[in-house]
Amino acid sequence: MSTEQSTIPTIFKHLPEFGVIICKTCQFAVVPNQIEQHLKTHHPSYTKKSRVTAQKTIQALPGLVQRKEDIPQPPISQQPFVELAINKDGFKCIFQLGESRGECGFICQAESWMKNHCRQMHEWKSSKTRGGSLKKRTEGRTNEI
Repeated sequence: MSTEQSTIPTIFKHLPEFGVIICKTCQFAVVPNQIEQHLKTHHPSYTKKSRVTAQKTIQALPGLVQRKEDIPQPPISQQPFVELAINKDGFKCIFQLGESRGECGFICQAESWMKNHCRQMHEWKSSKTRGGSLKKRTEGRTNEI
């Protein structure tokens, strides 16, 4: 165990190659400024003093991602992280980036996140329209998520 890892509570795991802190119990990443709130909400046995100490210690680690939006996506070839839960009800972007680059591979759990990703990264527009005949709206849809 590294010196850095030994100074943070055992409930957390530091993954320096991705700049994230993982809560091993809840099995998800926690951004540094949310450590105290995460402990208070999900692990109420931690005292106020220990929560504040944990947050200060973790925030002092170099190279941590500060916003969840900035957490880097691991390469497609990356094996699952043992510290994270595996969700089997997620979405994977299959947009083709080009013959030599293959598919995008972005993975998320919420349909709304996938739609937002496709709009921002691939200029996708839904073929769904509002109003009108339900029969006409459901015929021939091809670009749905």
